[in-house]
Amino acid sequence: MELAAQLWHVLSTDAGQRAADPGPDVLASNLAAATARAQAITDLGQTHAATLATLLAVLRSGRLSDVVARRTAVDLATDALLELKGVVDRDQALSEERAAAAFALLRTQLADLVRHTEVEVDLVDPAGDASLPQDIAHTARTMTRGLVLAALDRPATTRLRASWRLDGSVLRITVRDDSPEVADAIPARGLTERLSALGGHWEVDAVPGWGTTVTAVLPLGIAEPPELRPLDRLNPREVEVLTGISRGLRNRQIAEQLQLSEHTVKFHVRNILDKLDVSSRGEAAALARDLRLEPVAHRTA
Repeated sequence: MELAAQLWHVLSTDAGQRAADPGPDVLASNLAAATARAQAITDLGQTHAATLATLLAVLRSGRLSDVVARRTAVDLATDALLELKGVVDRDQALSEERAAAAFALLRTQLADLVRHTEVEVDLVDPAGDASLPQDIAHTARTMTRGLVLAALDRPATTRLRASWRLDGSVLRITVRDDSPEVADAIPARGLTERLSALGGHWEVDAVPGWGTTVTAVLPLGIAEPPELRPLDRLNPREVEVLTGISRGLRNRQIAEQLQLSEHTVKFHVRNILDKLDVSSRGEAAALARDLRLEPVAHRTA
């Protein structure tokens, strides 16, 4: 059993590294898609240039009457628009994945792991079949695999649930487990770097004795609307932690009050300082008082 445990640790470590650092097959697939998209864009540019040149030639021709030149220009423009639509559809097919198909691929990637682990793994298909940008779909699979492997590596895990949910302009990737040990619930650095690069963030709830819920929030768009005030950057759990900070509570006291682990509170405190662009708990507390932080009960209702 000790040898089996050591081999499992090697396997899970390797799988975790591959989740954060795609192998040659994944990179080759991405390169092929990027090459195909570049070709589609080149075709689009060449088609656009050729159509404009042809239209100018028709309109400048002294051998065509106004009526014939106008009819010829209309026919050329109609054909060009049809060809343009074909190129756009081709580019869209290369740059997007249907959410259901993307999750089905994830299910296939995890099939062997789910089949051979003693942990009960529940993979919940996303509702609907909206399209996801290809980089978001790929990152979502990477995040889910990494979070599932981390949950399986926590001691005493017997059940875990992984799901995707399209929530307005974001994709929420949630992995929940029932391990009573929550000290290592903070996601791996490699996953955090990848999530941050796309403008996403973590939401972590870890309750000692009950389990851990980790959610990766990935924006589907390029940019979000400007924020009205700094406190709008915080999620409800971070607001609760900031409320404790503003009352002068230490991490241990906040953890006891919110029924979280102290490690999870430290994680939230670090995120709060980053989001509010302050360097200390005192500055965060002062900012909360200056901006009249709303009571926790009201914000979480």
